[in-house]
Amino acid sequence: MRKILGVGGAVIGLVLISAAQAAAQAGKFNDEWSATADCGGTAVDYTTTSWGTYVFKGGDGSRYSASSHNTTVWTNTATGKVVTAYQNMSSNGDVTVDADGQTYIALLAGATRFVDADGRTIASTAGSTKSTLVLDANGYYVSSDLDQHGRQEWVDFCQLLS
Repeated sequence: MRKILGVGGAVIGLVLISAAQAAAQAGKFNDEWSATADCGGTAVDYTTTSWGTYVFKGGDGSRYSASSHNTTVWTNTATGKVVTAYQNMSSNGDVTVDADGQTYIALLAGATRFVDADGRTIASTAGSTKSTLVLDANGYYVSSDLDQHGRQEWVDFCQLLS
């Protein structure tokens, strides 16, 4: 069973912010990606769009602030049922790079709202989620950890799509 915390596309959206981009100091991002997830043997296609801004503070890029807006559309390939997740994120955090070139980015994500095809809210999260995003020396995702605060709850998107 696949579960999603309120992080949604925010974590992946911030993959765009790597230490290599620190030299840019500030910028905007707008990215879209698609993939397929497995919901207990049922294929679920999803497309995430993430857009926002970032600013690196200090000459070494060790601090940043970012604002991200994320929309993920999930489609059950067997039934055609669609669920859309909306999330906004605003964060200030630390960026560190270890001796092996791995980058660690501290993140803070907010609530997520899930709606059906008619735009009705069918689930939501509240509170915040702290996470540390780890990227390899080439800027690719390695791992992340989560620390929930407030009323943040797991939302089983497979259940929402059944």
